[in-house]
Amino acid sequence: MEIIIANNNTAAYFLEINKIVWRTYARKNFIYFTSVLILGLFLLAFGIYNGYDSVSSKAHYFENTGKLITEETFYNYHITFGLGIGFISVFLYFVYIFFREKKQFFASLNKVCDRHIKSGNNFTLRINDESVLYQDFELTREEKWSIFSSYRIDKDYLFLFRDTYHLTSTAIPIKQLVNNNLPELLKILQKNLIEKK
Repeated sequence: MEIIIANNNTAAYFLEINKIVWRTYARKNFIYFTSVLILGLFLLAFGIYNGYDSVSSKAHYFENTGKLITEETFYNYHITFGLGIGFISVFLYFVYIFFREKKQFFASLNKVCDRHIKSGNNFTLRINDESVLYQDFELTREEKWSIFSSYRIDKDYLFLFRDTYHLTSTAIPIKQLVNNNLPELLKILQKNLIEKK
C-alpha cells in the first residue's frame, strides 16, 4: 500500500508546520521558564523578609555602666535574596535567548520558503509500509519507519517524531490525504509500533 501526497505550495506548508513545531517547543520551555521565575521570586521575597533586622534607632542609657548606646536599624540581606536575584536574572536571560532563537528560526525559515517559491513550490510525500519519502526541488529524503518513535495529530497535520525533541519531526498534511487515507496511514503507524503522543 502506498499513499502519495502532492503539494504545490511548499512555502505555506513549511510556514504552517514550523509555527506548530515552534509553539510546541515554546510550550515545553514555558514550564521551565516559569519555574525559574517563581523560584527566583520566592527566594527574593524570603530573603527580603528574613534579612531585615528590626532594630530601630533608639538610645539606651545603662545605669550600671553609665554609657549611652544608640541602636540603628540595619538591613542585612539574606543569602536567599542574592539567589532570588540570580534566578530572576537567569529567567531574563532565558527569555532573551528564546526570542533571539525564535527570530533566527523564522528568518532562516523565510529564506527556505523564498527558495521554494522561486523554484516551483512543489513537493511530494510517498508513504508506504517501509518508509516515508519526501521530495522537492532540492531535497530527497527517505526515512524508514524504525527511525520514528512517536506521532501526534495537531492542526490538520500528523507529526512523526524521531525522538522527544520536537524540532526533528516530519509532518504529513491530513487534509491532502486522497480518498480519506487516514485510517490506512494509522494502520501503517500501528504496524510499525509507533506510539501516539
